[in-house]
Formats: sequence, C-alpha cells, structure tokens
Amino acid sequence: MVLNFGKQFKSDKIELWEQCDGKGFTVRRVCGNSAKCYARDISYWQCRPNGNCPADWPCAQNSYSTNPSLSLKALKEILTAKASKLNVRLNWMESIVDLAKLLGLDIRRDKRIQLALKLGYKDDVRDSYNTNVWLHNKLMKILAQNGGNLPRQFYESQYFSSKPLVM
Repeated sequence: MVLNFGKQFKSDKIELWEQCDGKGFTVRRVCGNSAKCYARDISYWQCRPNGNCPADWPCAQNSYSTNPSLSLKALKEILTAKASKLNVRLNWMESIVDLAKLLGLDIRRDKRIQLALKLGYKDDVRDSYNTNVWLHNKLMKILAQNGGNLPRQFYESQYFSSKPLVM
C-alpha cells in the first residue's frame, strides 16, 4: 500500500530522500520531482522515487488493508479529540501504554505481547522497547485504515480492558 498524502497539505516541495512527515511534524512537506512520501512507520516518512519502496516498509506489504487510510494529520485530530474528553493526560503519540489506555485496551505487558504476536510481530518479545514501538506503529496503521477506530474484533477480544477510561 502506498501511503501518499501529498495533495492534502500546502507546503514547500522538498527533495528526494528528505523526511516528509512523522512524529513532531505539524505540517507535512510535499515531495517534488515525481516522488512520493512513503511511511516507514508512524514516526518517519521519506520522499522516495515513485515506486521505490523498501521491502520491509508498509508500502511493500501485501497484507495491509487496501482501504483508503486517513492522513497522519487527520488521525492525530481524531485521537486528540478522544484524548481531550478524558480527565487524564496521555502521551499517546509516543507511548503504547497511553495509546492502549486511550483505546480501552488492556495495558498489561503480557496482553501487549499477546496482541503484538497476534498482529504479526516476529522479533524477540523479551525486547520490550522494540516490541512496544512495533505495536504502537501497528495500532496507528490499523487506526488510520479504520477511520481512527479499532475494528470491532478488538473490543470482542481478550485485549479489551474491562475497566476502560471514562469518556
């Protein structure tokens, strides 16, 4: 799946191989010279030649949804609106625990590991940092592909917290 949202923002055009979006960006820069902005993960997007997607990036994976995805800006707006309704300060853009709290998922480490494995995580789950980063990125992709919401099966599963935050 090609994640190209360049037509949705007004900004300066940038050169090939420069970062065009990701965490910390408030306005995405538009790729020039027949390039597209490809997402490696939620934190790093790069201007690359059209059709030049690394094999380990989401744009090269056939397993992702072909449904149109929300832009990162639109997803941020949706999740920020959800978070603003809570009486708790959450750092959901950086923290898998806070993102899970926002979504009503069980935040316990063993449940996060089970969810990561269920979603296709293949690396060593004893490496908490990389497991958490991968799960955060995967959930953000799923949210983008589903209009800012998790599919119903998440809430019908063992991963949903029996004590969601009050909204």
